Amino acid sequence: MVNTVNTQVSSVSTSTGLGVSGIAPTHEALAGTKNGTNPTFTISASPTAWFALYLNVGRLKEGVGYTRTATTITALTGYIPQTGDTYECDYV
Repeated sequence: MVNTVNTQVSSVSTSTGLGVSGIAPTHEALAGTKNGTNPTFTISASPTAWFALYLNVGRLKEGVGYTRTATTITALTGYIPQTGDTYECDYV
């Protein structure tokens, strides 16, 4: 099950320093089994402008904590969610 919440914001800062103005980002819990061994998760749509992934309260860096291809997120060694962890993302 995918839970999606849209929140209207006036501006979003990206890692490149460019903003996305007037666009409501999607906040979503990733779909997949959190058991400490499954690294593969999905989101409901492919991000078009920016993507941020959070494991519990920490933001993960792409290429270090995970890789992403379209709607598939692969957690890398040391960052695979355990049972009870929060694994969520924001994207536009």
